[in-house]
Amino acid sequence: MNTIFVMITLEGWSFLMYNLSDASQSWMAIVFCVLLVVVGSFFLLNVILAVIMDAFTKNNNEDTEAIDEQKAIEQRQLMHAYGIIDSEDEVEAVGEQAIEQPDANKINQIVDSSKIEKQENSNSNGE
Repeated sequence: MNTIFVMITLEGWSFLMYNLSDASQSWMAIVFCVLLVVVGSFFLLNVILAVIMDAFTKNNNEDTEAIDEQKAIEQRQLMHAYGIIDSEDEVEAVGEQAIEQPDANKINQIVDSSKIEKQENSNSNGE
C-alpha cells in the first residue's frame, strides 16, 4: 500500500521501478509503473481534488443563501420603516415576492417627501 502511495504521489517512483525490474521482468515493471503513475496520479488524484472542490462549492452556496436571507430581512425592515408595509402581519401576507422586489417608486416618493419636509422645517425655523 505504501509503495502504491509513493508511486501515485510521484515521489521516488523511479527507484521503486528499478527495484521491481531487478526482481522480475523489466518490461512488466515498466508497464506496471507507467500505468500506475498515469492512472493513479493523473486520474485518481484529479477525482479526489474534484470531490474536495465540490465540497467547497457546496459550502460557498450555503454561505450565499445565508447572505441572501440576511439581505431579505434587512429589506423587510426597511420596507416596514418607510411605511411600505405597515405591520409584521402584512409582511407575512405579502410574501417573499414583495420582499425581494420592493416598489422602488414608492420608496423614492417617501424619501423625496422626507427631504421636502426637512427643507420646509429648516426654512420655517430660519424665518
